Amino acid sequence: MICKTFLKERFRYTAFAVFPMGIWMMSGCATAPSAPESVPEGPDLQAAVAASDCAGARAAVARLEGAGTSAAVLEGRLQAAYACLHAGHPEAAFEESRRFLQAAPRHTHADYARYLAAVARFRQWEALHAGEDPPQPDRDSTAARGAFVLFRDLVRGYPDSPYREEAVPYLMRLRQGLAAAELRAARAAADPEEALARAQYVEKHYGDTPQAQEALALRAEIHEARGEEARARALRRRMDRLPADAMGEAGEDDATEAPIPLP
Repeated sequence: MICKTFLKERFRYTAFAVFPMGIWMMSGCATAPSAPESVPEGPDLQAAVAASDCAGARAAVARLEGAGTSAAVLEGRLQAAYACLHAGHPEAAFEESRRFLQAAPRHTHADYARYLAAVARFRQWEALHAGEDPPQPDRDSTAARGAFVLFRDLVRGYPDSPYREEAVPYLMRLRQGLAAAELRAARAAADPEEALARAQYVEKHYGDTPQAQEALALRAEIHEARGEEARARALRRRMDRLPADAMGEAGEDDATEAPIPLP
């Protein structure tokens, strides 16, 4: 289980100037989104957020909206999104974040709203894996890619945001998820050539994930079944040369902590 980190300053700027490929190899503690630093006036909203009452928080925001207090509505949407994530309702959290960004795309806390939206999509992807059987590869990949794009856009679009650093563990986990979905599709393929092509795709695009070794093993098995022993041995030799961090287990608990408040 990864540890929780708490930001001790209102805005802690990170030093990332670019988004290098090597970011996938970074290690660290995954954090979940923090809450806005202030609660708009209204005891109903304050009580709902404190109780992680998603429906109550959204209803309170709707009342603020009806009163025409636009600034309070914006802050309230962030509070409601946070409460909904904390309560396990990522769909509602995403909707509140989306409406915030639709109304104020250049707001001071737009990066936080995008972060909440990305985490909400991540939680929706995670929910697909809640059962005993994994989801269909295509559905899995679509959900993981949707969350990945939101985190990627946060990283690229807000170079000075403190949430840029927080996005890294989620991106790492989603890459592993995308690789795993592609590998499942390879194993399920009826045509050996399709299976080989999918396994090679995993090696090429997700070579720093644990699934890279599994992809090599699958290719070796296919060639061995065809009687192509030399090619199978060559692939297994490549498996032995993989870096250690590409041979470990995927961090399934990465980026799964409960939301934390924004100071």
